[in-house]
Amino acid sequence: MMTKLRIRRALYGQYRRPLDEKGRISIPAEFRPILQGQRGSFFLNRGFERCIMGYPEEKWERVLELVSTAPLDNTNTRRFKRTFFSGAKEVSCDQQGRILIPQALAQYAGITREVAIVGLSDFIEIWDAEAWDKWLEQSMDSYEKMAEKLVQPATSENKGQDETAAST
Repeated sequence: MMTKLRIRRALYGQYRRPLDEKGRISIPAEFRPILQGQRGSFFLNRGFERCIMGYPEEKWERVLELVSTAPLDNTNTRRFKRTFFSGAKEVSCDQQGRILIPQALAQYAGITREVAIVGLSDFIEIWDAEAWDKWLEQSMDSYEKMAEKLVQPATSENKGQDETAAST
């Protein structure tokens, strides 16, 4: 008997969007229900490599727990918390599916005309389109090596489980 694999809803793909004169971008329609959840809003913050990260409420709560529980007696922790929390902003889509990118976050990410919105399964990244293109081009050379490092441990674990199951 074949088991039907259930694929959970997630944020996948990349989309180009222009930044309008008011600093708004349109969030892809397929991302909106996942990002907005029950609250009807989601959270933006500084990301890594000069992008903006967008978190649905559930993911945001997990990130907050992780960051909030870090000890304050470490200088690097305090610096990170200040930078992290001062950049955070809750946003909601308007009736046309647009959000206003906070000016400080747009400046941080170097966003001026066009963005690339990239789905990363349980959150998104918003990049200046030219910066995304450059990052992606540079990263393609190491894509296979990154995949080998990610897939190899999982494959080894499954192989061990398969061998255990076969020996019982």
